[in-house]
Amino acid sequence: MTPGDPRPTGPVPTGPVPYGAARNGAAPVNGSRSGANGGAPSGWASPGGTAGDAAWRRPAGAPIAVPPPPATEPAYGGPPRMNRPSAAVGWGPVISSGPVPRALPHQDHDALDRDDAQARAVTVGVGIMTLVVLFLLLLMMVIRASAAAGA
Repeated sequence: MTPGDPRPTGPVPTGPVPYGAARNGAAPVNGSRSGANGGAPSGWASPGGTAGDAAWRRPAGAPIAVPPPPATEPAYGGPPRMNRPSAAVGWGPVISSGPVPRALPHQDHDALDRDDAQARAVTVGVGIMTLVVLFLLLLMMVIRASAAAGA
């Protein structure tokens, strides 16, 4: 503790403190001594009260509400007792074999390979034709640019 320390030096009361009041006449907990309320600590109501603090003050003579003590809960009696069902019920999970999976249709692998090769040939053919057309367009643009530059 240093001289001028705003913290209280005596015992701190344990009861509720009214809004805006500091314990033992000390400064508020946040330690601020100036604020937007014209010298009042920021975040706290000033001791004399200002117009801005009036809406937040407790009415004069209003009793401080003390919450009722918590109701005592009954002691835990443990989990409920479990009785097994009779043997007639068929104790245990029901297990069923389910439907038998059907056989898949036969696949002609040679026909699939032929169709795949044909599709690959068509794709490569379209790609080659596209490259030829793009090359011809590029060649025409070069020829036109050289003719325009020579003129």
